[in-house]
Amino acid sequence: MFTPFSPEVTAAVNKATIERVVPNWVKRSGGGDMPIIKIFNEKVGPRIGLHIELDGSLTKVPITITDE
Repeated sequence: MFTPFSPEVTAAVNKATIERVVPNWVKRSGGGDMPIIKIFNEKVGPRIGLHIELDGSLTKVPITITDE
């Protein structure tokens, strides 16, 4: 049985993703100018509404690709 996360848990996960998970992944990947970051920005970012800048910071962007 599927039980969705509460709004509080969803907000905490989103905050952690933006503030910790993605920035640390960018650092481990070698920085915002690495080819994998370009792929993320082209393939993943438009689906989740995030863009990784060259300095490794995140910008919220509109979701432009849905797989529905």
